[in-house]
Amino acid sequence: MKQTTDSFKFLNRISPGLAPLIITAAILPALILVCFGVYALFKYGYILYFTGLLTLCAVLGGSGLWIIRKKSGSALLGHIDESLVQPSRDWSEFDLKIWEETNQHIEITLEENSLWSDLGIHARTVAAFVAEKYHGRGNRKELSFSAIELLKMMEEVSRRYRLTLKKHVPYIEKVNISTLKMFYDHKDKASKAGKLWNLYRTYRVFTPHGLLAEAKGLIISKMFSGVSQEMQFRLKQAFLQEVTSVAIDLYSGRFKFDEDLRIDTHKEDSGIMALDPDPLRICMVGQVSAGKSAVINALTGHIRAEVSRLPSTDKAAIYQCSIDGHDIVHLVDLPGLDGEEKNDQFILKQIAKSDMVLWVVKANQPSRDLDTKFYSKLKSFYMESVNRSKKRPVFIGILTHIDRLKPGHEWKPPYDLESPNTSKARTIQAALNYNKSLLKMDEWIPVCVAEDKENFNVQKLGSAIAAGYDAALQTQFNRARLGSISGPGFNETFKRLKNSASALFKDFS
Repeated sequence: MKQTTDSFKFLNRISPGLAPLIITAAILPALILVCFGVYALFKYGYILYFTGLLTLCAVLGGSGLWIIRKKSGSALLGHIDESLVQPSRDWSEFDLKIWEETNQHIEITLEENSLWSDLGIHARTVAAFVAEKYHGRGNRKELSFSAIELLKMMEEVSRRYRLTLKKHVPYIEKVNISTLKMFYDHKDKASKAGKLWNLYRTYRVFTPHGLLAEAKGLIISKMFSGVSQEMQFRLKQAFLQEVTSVAIDLYSGRFKFDEDLRIDTHKEDSGIMALDPDPLRICMVGQVSAGKSAVINALTGHIRAEVSRLPSTDKAAIYQCSIDGHDIVHLVDLPGLDGEEKNDQFILKQIAKSDMVLWVVKANQPSRDLDTKFYSKLKSFYMESVNRSKKRPVFIGILTHIDRLKPGHEWKPPYDLESPNTSKARTIQAALNYNKSLLKMDEWIPVCVAEDKENFNVQKLGSAIAAGYDAALQTQFNRARLGSISGPGFNETFKRLKNSASALFKDFS
C-alpha cells in the first residue's frame, strides 16, 4: 500500500496532468456507469452512447492536459521544480552554483539523447563538466584519482541511486533481470503480434462501436505514454544527478577514501562511540560602538542556562553558554571594524572558524563604509579557490539604537514593522530596508537593548538564532568534513543539540 501511495505521489510530481488523467480514466467512467446503470446498458442498447461519452471524457481530459502543459510552459520533458535528487546541505554557495549549472547541462544532454544505453557516456561527460568548473578549461582533472577511489565512487553512485529507485519506483525490487531479458529476447514476436492487432484495429475502425473505442483508446494511450516517458526521463536525470553529487564531493575535497580504513561493524551498528560536535561558535561583528557588547548582555541575561567567560585573547572575548551540563554556544566578541588590514584579516579568520555571525549595525550612524568594505572582502574570501567549497556561516544582521531614530523623543514599543502606522515605525522600517540593500544577510532583526529603555525584539533575536541552529551546525559539519576531523554519529548529537538550542533561547522578556 505504501509503495502504491509513493508511486502516486511520484507521478503527481513529474506530471501535472496526472489529475485529469485519473479523472478521465477511472472516476468519470465509473460515475457515468452508475448514472446509466448496468441494466440500461444491456437492456436498451446504450453501449454505443456509453462509449461515446467515454470518448468525450477522454477528449476533455486530453484537452485539459494540453492546456495545463501549455500554461506551465513545459513540453514532454519540461522543467520540474522538485528533483528526485536534492543538493547536499553541506555544500557551499560555489558548490550549489555548480550543481545548478550541471543540472542545466544534464537536461540539455538528455533532451538531445535520452537512451538508457548512453547513460554511461553521459555520466563521463557530467563528471568532466564538474571537473572543468572546479579546475578550469584545459586543466581538467577528472581522472586524477586512483583505481581504488574510482571503484569507491562507483559504489557511492550505485548506493545513492539504489535508494532513489527504492523510494520513487514501486515494486522495483520485484522486477527480475531475467524478466526484462525475456521481454527483450521476444521483442520480435511481440512486434508480429502487434502487427496482427493493428490489422484488427484497422477493421474495427469502420464500425461505429469500434471507431469510438479506437478514439478513446488512442487518447488514453497517448496520455499514459507521456507519463511513462516523463518518468523515465526523471529516473535518467536522477542517475546523472547522483553522479554530479559524488563529483562535487570529490572535487570540493569532501569525498575522501582511505583504503586502509576498516569499518568496525559493531560500532557502526551501535553508534555508541560517536563524537559530539563542538559548541556552536557565534561571532559578533560590527563597527566600534555599534552595540555588540549590549547585544551580548541582552542575550546572556535572558538565556536559561549557565553563562561564563572563557579565557580570552587581547582581541576577542568569549562567553560560554551551557545547558544541562553541555556546552552549547560560544559567543565571541570580536574587535570592531576599523579599516585596518591586519584587523580585517583577523576577523576574517575568526568568521571562517565560526558557525554563525551576528553583524551589529548602528541604526543612527549613516556611514557604512567600514561595513561595506569588509563585506566585500568577505565575499572575495569565500570566492578564493581554497575557500569556495567552505560553507558560509549563518549571517544575522542586527540593527541597534533604533530608539534614537526620529522622532527621538518617542519610544513606545512594540512597533509593527510589517505594516507601520506610526512615524517611528516607518523610520525604523526605512533604516532596515537601507541596511538590507547594503549588506545581504540571511535575516535582519531591529532591536533595542539600551539599559535605560524598554527592550524590543530581543525575543525575536533569540528565536532567529534558534531557527538558524540547524544550518549553523551544518556549517560546522562542513568544516569538519573538509578538515577530515568528522566522526561517526553526528546526526544523533545533532538532534540533541537542536533540542537544547530551542530550550537555550526559549524565554526572553
